[in-house]
Amino acid sequence: MAVKPKLFLHVGPGKTGSSAIQQWLLDRAAALREDGILYPVPEGISQFEGNAAILVHWLRDVVIQDDEAYRAELRTLLLSYRQEVQDSGCDTLILSEEQLAGAKPGQLAHFKSVAGEIFDLRVIIVARHPYAWLWSSWGQWVKKGGEHRDFAQFARDCSPFYYLSYRDYLDQFDDELQVLAYSADAIVCDFAAAIGVDGERHRVKAAQARRINRSLSRSELQILRRLNRIFERPELSARISGHMIAQRPEAVVHIEMDRDVLAGVEAYRHPTMQRLEQRTPGCVQLPATSPKHDGDGNELPMSLDLLEQIVLAVEADTLDHARAPVAATQATASPRRRWPAFIRTPYKWCRRRWAATRTRSQP
Repeated sequence: MAVKPKLFLHVGPGKTGSSAIQQWLLDRAAALREDGILYPVPEGISQFEGNAAILVHWLRDVVIQDDEAYRAELRTLLLSYRQEVQDSGCDTLILSEEQLAGAKPGQLAHFKSVAGEIFDLRVIIVARHPYAWLWSSWGQWVKKGGEHRDFAQFARDCSPFYYLSYRDYLDQFDDELQVLAYSADAIVCDFAAAIGVDGERHRVKAAQARRINRSLSRSELQILRRLNRIFERPELSARISGHMIAQRPEAVVHIEMDRDVLAGVEAYRHPTMQRLEQRTPGCVQLPATSPKHDGDGNELPMSLDLLEQIVLAVEADTLDHARAPVAATQATASPRRRWPAFIRTPYKWCRRRWAATRTRSQP
């Protein structure tokens, strides 16, 4: 019986170093291929995207109406992946996509069964303390999603998503699942070790030292959150946060401790945290943080002039959006009625005569 190719499925979840891992995989795709490891690079892939969007669709978005039909479609997709591995001359495939953390339990059960027939399957998931994960997720939604809730409210609303991201993989996979402990200083190195890569050859330390996707500081988040409440436009959040990061690209930020939220998280002690801890001791420990300050002091992290320019640009952009439907309506409206020539010609002649008479009568 032929040896099955190995499949490493990296499922994130988000805010656990996925962008840094995916950027390293993207940069080293050609070199990894020389070592027999295929990281397919879809056309148009960007820095903050994985390479398994199609698999995400089948495991998260598709509603199963017929089990056999679904398994057949899933088998066709996985066989195409295996053929791609064989054509490349490799024996290992890496698929990485943080959106896979939202896969549905039923779909995961089918995936495990079908993928196990085709690949030697290994699933890699990165664990992080729920408070740190919630803080980082809140910052990302403020930064790019138009979020304007304060952190305490966001944490209360979104805590269940943390546990769901891990629970279903813990339920479905046993020997196939490897849990890594999140560390901002070592996650790329740990991932490379998990897939058996030579760190020196593939420049893992340099990739780990590279800054990817800088978070906003406490005061930056507070400013942007207030602007989000006014404008309520996610695309604007991304533009303003881009200006903030450009103003201070090297700013070092920390998690701010809300003692009440932390107490609620610690008191909850969901079984999922215990199961993660059993697999990888220490993986859900809260890292050392700065409880009060993140280096901003009392200074605004961007100039008032720049903030004013951004607001003016947004107002102009909003006005353009408001004018566009009016212009489109006018363009499609019926043309103005044109009177016949035997009426228009006398009217124009009389108007000219009247204007000339008024000019002569003025002192």
